[in-house]
Amino acid sequence: MRIQFDISKRPQIESGEYKVVYVENSSSEQCPVEILKWDSNSDAGCIIGCIRRNGKDRIYAFDENGEHKVSGEDDRLFLVTPEPEMSEFEKRLQEVLFEYATTNSSAEEKAHQYSSELLDIAKQQLLQSGELMTQEHHEKLMETLNKAHEEELEKAYKNSDEVQYRKGYKRGKEDALKDLPRWRKCEKPFDSPSNCGYNGVNLINHGYALSIDDAYTKLPKDE
Repeated sequence: MRIQFDISKRPQIESGEYKVVYVENSSSEQCPVEILKWDSNSDAGCIIGCIRRNGKDRIYAFDENGEHKVSGEDDRLFLVTPEPEMSEFEKRLQEVLFEYATTNSSAEEKAHQYSSELLDIAKQQLLQSGELMTQEHHEKLMETLNKAHEEELEKAYKNSDEVQYRKGYKRGKEDALKDLPRWRKCEKPFDSPSNCGYNGVNLINHGYALSIDDAYTKLPKDE
């Protein structure tokens, strides 16, 4: 998090916990700074810093508040701490709380005054982070989910129909075949139909026999 420069933070700066950066006229660009001297007797300021800009080193003087007086602009030093940068919502909430603490207004009055603004800032922050969707995005998402759900249902129905068809076909085939006469392997030498384990008249083919009686009684007949 970037905060105002404070010379009392020298121990944290020298230990490397805090980084020093230079910002011109409150712009978003910041340049790293190496503090060379803390107690200079220069008329421009007591702090002498080496600033790296565009690959070149420049020596600037600052006062104890980090201001670059020579420029005549709002050019100054800042500290970058390990804490994460405050969001716009947190910054505005901090300002509201400070205003409440330094005025005679009540908490209820401040809540009425700033709740709508804070809510808008929070919504915008959540939208940018992707944690909140607009109505349009919500409708598109629901449309996509419904379409995917319908496709899965249609697929499930098709699979169910196919499974039922296969089961019905298999069951019908089994029912059709269970009563049909079958060829049975002859266990005895099949020099005659009577040696194949059937009673009555038999057909013999390559070691298998078929009962003529079974064929006559079990096979369907034309009416």
